[in-house]
Amino acid sequence: MVYFISPHFLPSGGVSAGLLYTAASIPADFRVWLLDFKTGEHRQLTPGAGAVYSNSGHLIYQPGNDTDTGLRALPFSAENLAVTGEAFPIEESGHRASIAADGTLAYYDSGTTRSLPAQLVWKDRSGTTLSTIS
Repeated sequence: MVYFISPHFLPSGGVSAGLLYTAASIPADFRVWLLDFKTGEHRQLTPGAGAVYSNSGHLIYQPGNDTDTGLRALPFSAENLAVTGEAFPIEESGHRASIAADGTLAYYDSGTTRSLPAQLVWKDRSGTTLSTIS
């Protein structure tokens, strides 16, 4: 059975051009997909989950398996609705990202073991920690 989770609208001058979502099947197979509203096409973008768009021109997401952890950034054109480069790691122990319009990144940080207690962290675009909630 496939589950559809983590919807995220892509920006496009007031009307979204697409929707990011995760297709998840058990056990542990997660894929980031895109629904292009103009064409109606569904396209798989990358293995992973919980993708959100950053105004820096990246999709921020977590890898789609248990052995590869953290948050990744995938270069992405919101104008063309296309991946434009290779993904790279941005936060080793981050999960479930949210991005503000100014580029501030908030995420769930469970440490390297994914154990509790965990905290919410937010950082500016330079990587400076602005605050945490534990």
